[in-house]
Amino acid sequence: LEFAFLSGTAIVDGKQAAISNIDARVANGTLGGAITLGWDEKQFRAQGELNLKGADLAQLLPAFTREFQSTGLLELTTKFSSQGTTLDELFNAPAASSTFSAIKGTLNNIDLVRAIQSRSKTPQRGGRTPFNEITGDAQASGGRLALRNLKLVSGPMNGSGSVDVGAGGELSGRLDLVLSAQTTVVARGVLQLGGSLKDPQLSQ
Repeated sequence: LEFAFLSGTAIVDGKQAAISNIDARVANGTLGGAITLGWDEKQFRAQGELNLKGADLAQLLPAFTREFQSTGLLELTTKFSSQGTTLDELFNAPAASSTFSAIKGTLNNIDLVRAIQSRSKTPQRGGRTPFNEITGDAQASGGRLALRNLKLVSGPMNGSGSVDVGAGGELSGRLDLVLSAQTTVVARGVLQLGGSLKDPQLSQ
């Protein structure tokens, strides 16, 4: 991650460092929180809580993956812990539990409206999905990501579901969607998500 600004207060005592009052600017958003680092002859340890507000997803995502693109403004609260024999291992794949919301953006390379209206047996690829808001919970561990309690508002479409992202970027999940026009339901169905971050595939 590239920081435009970063400050905080650190108290180092023996084999522990407590970093508080974190104030940072990243991806045009603000980052705050606290982190505790510990170490001994065998390993490094870290745990903490961070709060991110108003971050630009298009700028933030490349720090984690370049296989999927999205725009929008992200807010996230996360608690994390990690350990490793080196500093590289410490921050390579932390375990984290988060709640998040993204507003006023677009999911690229995936078209939920087209997929929910399609009668084709062939998985749908490509396109884009603008959204008003996406909220949910995220659990990360061992390089894998589980998104739960997802709620989506995309113009006349609403949905819920869950998504799993494997360590190699493989996708699996289920999305329950309803497309409406005023008080009339135009399309309703369940989409199965497969493929990968680079090539998402949707099928009914």
